[in-house]
Amino acid sequence: MASYLRISNNEERQNLRTVYGDEFLQWVPVYFKVISDFHNAMGTIFYNIPLFWSITRMKYEIHHWIMSDLQFPYSNYSAVFIETGQEIEGVRPEDGKILEGETITFADKYTNQNKWPSFYIKLSHRVA
Repeated sequence: MASYLRISNNEERQNLRTVYGDEFLQWVPVYFKVISDFHNAMGTIFYNIPLFWSITRMKYEIHHWIMSDLQFPYSNYSAVFIETGQEIEGVRPEDGKILEGETITFADKYTNQNKWPSFYIKLSHRVA
C-alpha cells in the first residue's frame, strides 16, 4: 500500500496514469515545469495531487510548495498555471491559456482525459 508524500517518488513518476492511494487519500503524480516571465526554466518537479482538491486549492498549495522547494521568497512572486498540450497557432506553449481557479475537483476536471495533465508555472516578480 502506498503512503502519501507531497513530492512524487520514482515509481509514481514512471506511471503517470495510475491513481495511488491509501485508506485516507487518493492522488496522482503531476509534472510541473517552473519558468520565469522571460521563459527561463527555473526547475521541474512532480507533485502528488489529491483527487478531491479543487483547482483553486491545487493552485494555492502548489504555489506555496514551489516557492519553498525551489527556495524562492513567496511574497516576491506571483504565479500563473498553464496546462501543457495547448496548441494555439502562433502562441508558445508556455504562453497558452491560463488555468483559472475553479471549485471543480481535480478528478472531475481531468478524469476523462487520456493522461493526467502537466503544467507550466510562470513566475513573475510582484511589483511593490
